[in-house]
Amino acid sequence: MASAAGGGTLRGVTDRRPATAITLSPEVEKRIENAASTGRFASADVAISVPFDALDEREREELKWREEVRRAVQEGLDASARGDFAVFDDDSLKEFFESIKREGRERLRSSGAA
Repeated sequence: MASAAGGGTLRGVTDRRPATAITLSPEVEKRIENAASTGRFASADVAISVPFDALDEREREELKWREEVRRAVQEGLDASARGDFAVFDDDSLKEFFESIKREGRERLRSSGAA
């Protein structure tokens, strides 16, 4: 069970393990009880669990993203070590981007989307 700073008991906690006491501010306790009592969540336990589940998912996605970035950086480093890169100055970089735009516009015209 969770206890508020004033010693109140958080109702609706349906954990099957022995209860754990935590101290909540009256405002947080009220928010959790309100979320459960209005039907937004099935219980106070769920109201507390859902944000943790979302945090866990966010952390998994962040780890996945970091691994993708690491792979991309390593791919770039490997390409650089092989000499597989191009050096651009302002003019050649501008022309490179213009060529990408031209190719994209041509693809749109060819597909009939434009």
